[in-house]
Amino acid sequence: MKSKLKKIHLSELDIGLLKYLHAVKVSTYDRVQRDVYPDHKLTSVGNRLRKIHNNGLIEIEHGRLILGGKRLVNLSQKGFQSYVRKGDEHRIELKSDSLFHDLCLNDIRAGFIQCADVIGYRTENQIQTWGECERGLNSDAMAVISKGSAQFSMAVEYERSHKPNQKYESLVAKYYDDDHTSGVLFIAESNQLMNRISGIERQFYPSNKPKFFYGVYSTLMINDSLEFQNFNGDKLVI
Repeated sequence: MKSKLKKIHLSELDIGLLKYLHAVKVSTYDRVQRDVYPDHKLTSVGNRLRKIHNNGLIEIEHGRLILGGKRLVNLSQKGFQSYVRKGDEHRIELKSDSLFHDLCLNDIRAGFIQCADVIGYRTENQIQTWGECERGLNSDAMAVISKGSAQFSMAVEYERSHKPNQKYESLVAKYYDDDHTSGVLFIAESNQLMNRISGIERQFYPSNKPKFFYGVYSTLMINDSLEFQNFNGDKLVI
């Protein structure tokens, strides 16, 4: 049920903001401008966010010092219940418990959405809230890609830090055992980490057609197209 609002009329863009914040869990003013209000100045976006916040639909807080004091924005329980909820939710999660990881995923989402070949993109929070068969994979996102007459679904995974090999062995095995996704677009924070995981894939599945296509975060984020490569050297450009 939509709540009564004071001194504001929510536009379709504003409702889109609430759905966006649920999808990404956390954002910043500049990211909100980029993703929701691209035709508005940042000061206007800030004013709009404060009005929406004053009606209790979003939460705003100053970022940690390492973010340079940027304001963080997330959806409130009131905003979810009033404008996002569908009634068949499996899980409701409105805040990030891994701030930097989720902000990077926010930027990855923006990079995918601007690609013409990407015709669908669902974040981990959207999948866990409403998804069915993909929920057990715990992917960071799922992208639907169209290439010519072919259309296929690929998981998106982003890794910031090094973990024990057993973690990555389990992750690789999980996708090789899954028949619902065509493959995995794996985004690593560094070349070292990318090479480590591709080495694990090659070690355990040398005779299989590779399911993982790899890219490095910093390189992907500065290019208009997204270029990934598997351990055989085959490229996938989106």
